[in-house]
Amino acid sequence: MTLGSAELVILLVEDDPIILLDTSMTLHRLGAGRVDAALTLAEAEAFVNRQRPTVAVMDIELRDGTSFPLADRLQREGTACVFTTGHGAELPIPPDLKDLPIIAKPYDPEQLLLVLKPYLDRKAS
Repeated sequence: MTLGSAELVILLVEDDPIILLDTSMTLHRLGAGRVDAALTLAEAEAFVNRQRPTVAVMDIELRDGTSFPLADRLQREGTACVFTTGHGAELPIPPDLKDLPIIAKPYDPEQLLLVLKPYLDRKAS
């Protein structure tokens, strides 16, 4: 099972460079056509101002703030969003974002694939 679409654009937002690189490589191995990575909320916002991704995979707590405002914007614009976190249920999620999937870190490739698959299948149809 793969993500498999050359036109699929995943925005990966993660402030830990090692996790960012590992997850990016994992997404490519799973078949993502393109993974654009951002270490900060500011970098992610700059990317979104240039291009809308198919799906955004975002760490909740970043060095320059939470990814909640960006997730809210992307949801309004029709982009699927998935959160990642190493903090478990400690962080309060805004009510309008509570239904978004959350992947607890550390995660494995199969977990990542299972969470992303419904969004990617929707893009393919």
